Amino acid sequence: LQMSLRQSVTYIVGGGLIKDDKFLMIQEAKKSCRGLWYLPIGRLEIGESLQNGAQREVLEESGIQFSPESLVSIEWSRINWMRFVFTGQPVSGKLKTKEQQDKESLQANYFTAEQALHNLPIRYKDAFAIMSNTRNWYDNVKLKKQAYLLPADCPHTTIAVRILLVAHSRCSGRMDILAGLNPTMHLPISLLGKDDDVSSVIQNAVKSAGYHGSFDIKGVLSVEHSSGKAGVHDGVWLTLFATTTESSTDASNWININNNQELEQKILKLIHDVSLVPLYTGYH
Repeated sequence: LQMSLRQSVTYIVGGGLIKDDKFLMIQEAKKSCRGLWYLPIGRLEIGESLQNGAQREVLEESGIQFSPESLVSIEWSRINWMRFVFTGQPVSGKLKTKEQQDKESLQANYFTAEQALHNLPIRYKDAFAIMSNTRNWYDNVKLKKQAYLLPADCPHTTIAVRILLVAHSRCSGRMDILAGLNPTMHLPISLLGKDDDVSSVIQNAVKSAGYHGSFDIKGVLSVEHSSGKAGVHDGVWLTLFATTTESSTDASNWININNNQELEQKILKLIHDVSLVPLYTGYH
């Protein structure tokens, strides 16, 4: 299913920025939500990269220019709707004041999550989930366990999921990776079809390699998107990291890696010591 921005798919981009333990927030100017507060987030425009779209949204709505350091969360709650929230450091600009209000926003300021919860009329309560993800990202950075993730500039016409699924036995230490074998060995991939939902796209990836058991998604390893030609390069590919402890019933699709100590140690680190950027199929 070929993606076309604003027609068959919508990408939401923005920033979760923290300064002195306070989050950057903006007061909405749109008629439908005028006066309510939210994070600087909006729709990706045609021809933009995900990073550039987030920078534009933050600048237009808050007056602050920031340099993206990493994604802090990816939400894929509807099949044709994805949200990418970045964090980073402010590099220039000043907070928009009431006197500078325009069609993008009325003003901007920094608030703690508690101040926002108790003192501000909030547009959507999912702002607090985004704040929590951003806070968790910085906490994990301090612990030196957070993986940084910025989208790779790679053009795609479709939305797809690629999965690195590792079967690991704590008892025996055996470690296998699920692979697709046709026509050559590759990580399992599933392209979004017109009748799919989010869950089925993810499940179809591992089923394509002959695995029908359970698994746990640990996070996102890569995001691929390009700001190329509109209507041609509007796809996004996600690579997910997942684990299972179930034994394989189809040994032909499981590649044992215990003889590759370097790869085995990298995967063990991913399992036990690294916090990946999370993928949500809906905030609760």
